[in-house]
Amino acid sequence: MPLEERLRRYKLLLSFKLPCVVFSRNLKPDKHFLKEAERMDLPVFQTPLITMKFINHATLALEAMFAPRGTEIGSMVDILGVGVIIKGESGIGKSESVLALIERGYSLVADDATRVTLMDGHEVIGTCSELTRDHMEVRGIGIVNVAAMFGIKSIRKDKKWTWSSPSKYGRKSKTWTGSAWTMNTSRFSASTSPTSSSQSDPAATSPG
Repeated sequence: MPLEERLRRYKLLLSFKLPCVVFSRNLKPDKHFLKEAERMDLPVFQTPLITMKFINHATLALEAMFAPRGTEIGSMVDILGVGVIIKGESGIGKSESVLALIERGYSLVADDATRVTLMDGHEVIGTCSELTRDHMEVRGIGIVNVAAMFGIKSIRKDKKWTWSSPSKYGRKSKTWTGSAWTMNTSRFSASTSPTSSSQSDPAATSPG
């Protein structure tokens, strides 16, 4: 293509509000393209992946980055493949219950605070922060390294949230499933903000 025509097309392409330009298959842009991109202050990247694979990876990464998020106060355990969050008031014995389950061969996902993410608009995935991963705090004992004490099978990085089990102490309580969190979150799933509140909607709760 003649240089003048190339320059005209470069300017036309980069005149749109592009976040960046990615060259797949390790293709290299010429110096005129790079000069025009620098003038527009536009990042230029290069990848060995073919276009289709790069788009698939980028789409999955962006969906994960901008998925609605929240925090549920409670400890999450994998019980026979079912993700359960044990909730209750402070000091009621949530961590002790989780520890008893771990001793019986189940797996810890998160202690005390479970980070939840709405994936694909219908699955709620629970995990914990990197700072507390593989650890839990037990009243009267302190910080316990679950992986070191019970083995690698006693921990899980993340798990689909299926059910919430409340710890009751002398009064009626309510529980709700991960699907209720999904319904509650659907209101802001189209929002541009990646974070959100995870407070339950009374209409989305069911008696425990």
